[in-house]
Amino acid sequence: MSEEGDALRARFDAFSRRLDAKTREFKATGELESEDAIESLRKRRNAMKAKLDRAIRAGAVSDLLKLELERDFEGLLGEFSRMEKAFDKE
Repeated sequence: MSEEGDALRARFDAFSRRLDAKTREFKATGELESEDAIESLRKRRNAMKAKLDRAIRAGAVSDLLKLELERDFEGLLGEFSRMEKAFDKE
């Protein structure tokens, strides 16, 4: 795997662990009344994981795919951060 692929995989895996931990926390504290927002994030995460896995199996993460994954990942992180802040305020 390329260095770029390794870096993307590491960031993505760290986010996945964070999302799973927050989901468990929200459920345990009762802060998660509706799973719609979490389910949306999970679907986007799974779609990105599939795309990243395909790119890595192909042997390289092209510049175009890297930019696309970075954009999608930053959007996912932004949405998750907004959701965390909203739950923390409540």
